Amino acid sequence: MRVARALTGLAVAPGAEVATIRHSVTRFRITLAVVGAAAPRGAFAPGAYAEAKWVTTAELADYPVSAPQRKLMTHLAGGAA
Repeated sequence: MRVARALTGLAVAPGAEVATIRHSVTRFRITLAVVGAAAPRGAFAPGAYAEAKWVTTAELADYPVSAPQRKLMTHLAGGAA
């Protein structure tokens, strides 16, 4: 997955679909298919981001994110998205 490597420096192997997140902005409908991934090799590098760090699912609520990202975080934490 070329995009994951460009953004994180990690060569990932895609896994099963984790969630489908649907979101609307004005007249646009957005569907995000979220897949799990394993990173068998590579070292994390923030790439396009000023800084980055690994956090637990519970810690995600402490960060400002978009509405679709918030829906995904709720799903990952065990709630309905």
